[in-house]
Amino acid sequence: MTKSEFLNKDISRILSLSPRVIVHWTEKGLVIPTVKNAEGAGKKRIYGYVNLLEFGICKELFDIGLGFHGVKRISDHIRKTGELSDWTNNFEDYYRKQHQYLKESLKKYRQQALSEKDKQLIEYIEQSFSSVELFKNTEATGMLILSFNKKNNIKYFIAPWEKDLLGIKTALRELQDDIVESKRIIIIDLADIKKNIDSKV
Repeated sequence: MTKSEFLNKDISRILSLSPRVIVHWTEKGLVIPTVKNAEGAGKKRIYGYVNLLEFGICKELFDIGLGFHGVKRISDHIRKTGELSDWTNNFEDYYRKQHQYLKESLKKYRQQALSEKDKQLIEYIEQSFSSVELFKNTEATGMLILSFNKKNNIKYFIAPWEKDLLGIKTALRELQDDIVESKRIIIIDLADIKKNIDSKV
């Protein structure tokens, strides 16, 4: 067993989850073992590192009061896009790709008659992603931003923001009202989850 492979007892120790909860979340599909799923009686599930983050995210979502259906929708969406794995494997490269995508996406906003508030917001976001070099050879940074529109569809991205809560709240308030048009936004400190996991692996 290597540090990239984890059993139920490892998950329990690292994330302070009961074995019963780990089995239940896995059987219900909140987390799907990336190394080896159980097949038949007596077979052990083997989880990968990204599964640790998935368990950590689910734990955070339940802690803030989301129900099982909501957490399942979010976990399915995150797993389907594969962005969590990309961020885990190389957060610098992930942010560079996100920055390029963001630049292309924001072109249409520049072509519109924007208010001064919108211009400041776009500048703030672009600067956040363009300063990825500041994170080179340091601990991973990242806020998982989940937004839900009026039809309750989920959008999410991982932003290279740290615990600058005033800046985050200001930016996301503008995102919610003027760009994303979300009815709800959830912010999870993904880097903090990763840091806590790494301290116990």
